[in-house]
Amino acid sequence: MSPPSTPLRRPDRYFSERTASLARGLAVAGLTILTLLAGVYALGWVFAANVDGTVTVDNPAYPGDTFCDGDSPGRFTPSGCDEPKQVERNIDHFIWKAIGTVAGQLAIGLPIVWVLVAGTLHAGSWLANGEGPFGRTLAVAAWGMAPTLLGMTVTLVAFWATFDPITVSNGQDPATFRDQAVTQLDTMRLVGQVSGVLTMAWGAVIWRFGLLHERGVSGTAASAVAAVVAVLFLLLGVA
Repeated sequence: MSPPSTPLRRPDRYFSERTASLARGLAVAGLTILTLLAGVYALGWVFAANVDGTVTVDNPAYPGDTFCDGDSPGRFTPSGCDEPKQVERNIDHFIWKAIGTVAGQLAIGLPIVWVLVAGTLHAGSWLANGEGPFGRTLAVAAWGMAPTLLGMTVTLVAFWATFDPITVSNGQDPATFRDQAVTQLDTMRLVGQVSGVLTMAWGAVIWRFGLLHERGVSGTAASAVAAVVAVLFLLLGVA
């Protein structure tokens, strides 16, 4: 008994045999977004596991010399002036803070990207006399974005396998750590670009057959629209 067809394996057969479900598309989009966010935290885990040390930073509990200067008579002295001006912080604190910022941006940006991709697919197929509700196009767009999960997985594995531990010493020039990290990120960036091209080509095939059957456009038009959207989406992701 052959396994059931899915848009990831047999998009032509899948979309020809059934109408794309918006509810299923929402589930696929949600799962894709959540998994990509989990990938960001996995990246943070690799960083935190391989980067060790402390850095000296300004103490947020110290109000500043402007308020704590005792040479100005009659000036109110706020609490905290007895705190040290600078304190040591583990580098993990800053890694997870940066990861949280990136994850927050993606949590907002990825749903917007999904809708933009669907809107572009819908508009392009409309110009080719396509018919059908926008909900179907949303489902098609969601399935076409799902292959990015494979690219993310490949990139994370490559990063984990090639990242050499870095030790940050107190008083070290921040540029030194930055240069070391950027050099190692170059490998991940290259793998990410290659896997991004391959998975986006996979997604374009899904979009092509989705537009062909769900929007009723010709094969040539479906191919053209899917290719244009894939290139735009790839440039957005690689830039």
